[in-house]
Amino acid sequence: GIVAVADMLKPEARAVVRALHELGLEVAMLTGDTRMTAEAIARQAGIERVIADIRPEQKAAEIKRLQQGGRL
Repeated sequence: GIVAVADMLKPEARAVVRALHELGLEVAMLTGDTRMTAEAIARQAGIERVIADIRPEQKAAEIKRLQQGGRL
């Protein structure tokens, strides 16, 4: 048999992302999930920028990099 596990998107997530876009903000997803999983969830939420396959300590470094580039 096959067992499938999927992350479920919260019902309000897409509306929140849309509201952030309307404010002129870029929304990014940073996750330890695989790129394929992350992109599937991001697509459902309306998020275009996905940074996947990273560990928690890498997330902090990525946020600093985005801050230095004026993205946050």
